[in-house]
Amino acid sequence: MYSDLGERIAGLRRAARLTQREVAERAGMGRPTLANIERGRQRVLYHQLLDLASVLGVDPRELLPAPAVPSPVLDHLDDLQAPQRVVDWVRRGIARTGGQEDDGGG
Repeated sequence: MYSDLGERIAGLRRAARLTQREVAERAGMGRPTLANIERGRQRVLYHQLLDLASVLGVDPRELLPAPAVPSPVLDHLDDLQAPQRVVDWVRRGIARTGGQEDDGGG
């Protein structure tokens, strides 16, 4: 994730024809910090993300990588049937508690 974020920041910085030093100074961080962020070697704190987005003139969400494409298998989870032994185990548990849920609290 951090490498994707760093690549986006570097690409936007280059497109704006700004140096690492210029962006870093405007964002209130050191140039080595920005270099490490662009290489994906350093975590980006929330305020740094906001500052970099502001300097680059973009919405902070534009810096974040696109969400991973979910597996098509996940679309069919509701179609899965629990094995009968699991269903029986749940029924026995419900019968023992008289159908009352235990919230675990006191």
